This record gives sequence, structure tokens and C-alpha cells, in this order.
Amino acid sequence: MADAAYAILTSDSRQHTGNFHGDEQLLRERGVTDFSKYAVTPRAELLPDFFV
Repeated sequence: MADAAYAILTSDSRQHTGNFHGDEQLLRERGVTDFSKYAVTPRAELLPDFFV
């Protein structure tokens, strides 16, 4: 989440004010494709988050 927060805080505030962002979606929009460095358990099969 820190990388996503940094991306939001260092960009134009008019793009983000009043919006909800999921961290993975925001980072994908910024070009991040390898999320393995964020994995606690590498190659774990995770369930999708149904609450977002």
C-alpha cells in the first residue's frame, strides 16, 4: 500500500480527490506488472477480494 499511497501523494491532487483506489489497480495503471515483491508467500493462490 505504501507504493500506491506514494503514487497518489506525488501526483496531481485533482486526479484523486474524492475517489477510492485499490492499491493493485492503481499500481497496474502506473505500469507495475510484477507484484512478487509484495508477496508474503510467493506463488500463493489467493482468493479475489470481494469487498472492493
